[in-house]
Amino acid sequence: MYHWGKINFTDTQIETDLLLYRERASLLIPDYGEENRFVVVSRNENVSFLIGSTSPGQYDLLKSFFQRIYPCKVRKSEPPMHVVGGHIILNSRRNGKRHDFFYPSFLRNVINISTMLNGITVQYQVIIRSRAFLHRKRYSFALAIGYLGDAEASGAFSQAVRGELDRLRRRFSWKMKLRRRDSRLSQFTFEDPFALSTFVHVPVSEE
Repeated sequence: MYHWGKINFTDTQIETDLLLYRERASLLIPDYGEENRFVVVSRNENVSFLIGSTSPGQYDLLKSFFQRIYPCKVRKSEPPMHVVGGHIILNSRRNGKRHDFFYPSFLRNVINISTMLNGITVQYQVIIRSRAFLHRKRYSFALAIGYLGDAEASGAFSQAVRGELDRLRRRFSWKMKLRRRDSRLSQFTFEDPFALSTFVHVPVSEE
C-alpha cells in the first residue's frame, strides 16, 4: 500500500539549493524492501507534484526532505492517475562513474512536452528502491514517463522523450535505456543519493 502526498507551495520563489540537497538527499532513499516515488503530472500550464512511499515512516522522511528544500507543505492526497502505455527508462551501468552533476533542463523539458503536443497530460515518475550490498545502503532508480491524450501523439511523445535522453547523454555522458512500461527495473545500483538531483527536484522556468 502506498502513502501519497501532494506538494503545495507556500511561496512563488522556488529554487533548488544544491548544498542543502546534497546534505539531505539520503532522505530520498527508502529502507531495504521499500519503494519511494516522485511524481509530476503536467497538462499545459498546470503542474502537480506528488510523493509516495510504501512505508509511512519513509513517507514522513520524504515529506521532510521536500519541506526542508522548498517553501511548501505536503498534504495527504489520492494516488496519481493510472497511465497505460509510455516507457520505463533504465540506467546504463556506466552511469555509476558519472553522477555528480545537476541538469534542471531535463525535467523542465519533459514537463513541457504536454504543451508541445496539443495539451496531452504527461505523467513523470521516479521510482527509487534500496538494494542490499555488503552492508552498505545502495539504491536503484528508474523513470516511468507516460501520457494521456490523443493516441496519435504516441510517436511524437516517444520522439520528444528520446530527444531529452539524447541531450542528457551528449552533455553529461549519462546514458539511459528506453524500455516498454512493463519491463523489470534494473538491478544496477548507486551509492551517492545526489545522483537523483537531476531527476528529483522542483524545476523552475527558464525565465
